[in-house]
Amino acid sequence: MKQNKRGVSEVVTTVLIVMLVVAAIGVIAGFVVPFVKNSLQKSTECTDYKGFYTFDESLESSSFKSNCNAGNNYTFSIKAGSDNNTAVNVAGIKLIFIRPDGTTNSTEIKNGFLSGTGGIRMFDNGTTNLMLPGSSGIRSYNYSSEETFESAEVYPILKSGRICADIKESIKIKPC
Repeated sequence: MKQNKRGVSEVVTTVLIVMLVVAAIGVIAGFVVPFVKNSLQKSTECTDYKGFYTFDESLESSSFKSNCNAGNNYTFSIKAGSDNNTAVNVAGIKLIFIRPDGTTNSTEIKNGFLSGTGGIRMFDNGTTNLMLPGSSGIRSYNYSSEETFESAEVYPILKSGRICADIKESIKIKPC
């Protein structure tokens, strides 16, 4: 009996090519699916925080303004939103102070501590142990600087470390 080895090798070759293609698809999917999933999660991570922190101007004594008698001493209040589920994922706030020429000073308040440009204290007791506004809460701060600013912005900082820079609240500083 004579066997046709040519037909067997073509079948084996076809099966091997199909197996290689399936394995390549599996490997590529193993990298692409988690990458896309993480990218989508990061791109939507901040959507719940839109408007969560706002500058509160309801009290005249705590609106963002320069205290003309004390040099460049700015007093402002920040109000947090009312969603408790959103509040538990917040680790801090980032404040950006904008000069008339467009340059900035920035500072972060996280876990009661300040990083970046100093000079911020709690308005009511003057301590440097800074507290964030809780859900539906308002906290007032005092910022002392030798510089003059025309506006300020506040951004939430999440526990994941992400600063939601696209979710900002800004306010113009009232001149003397």
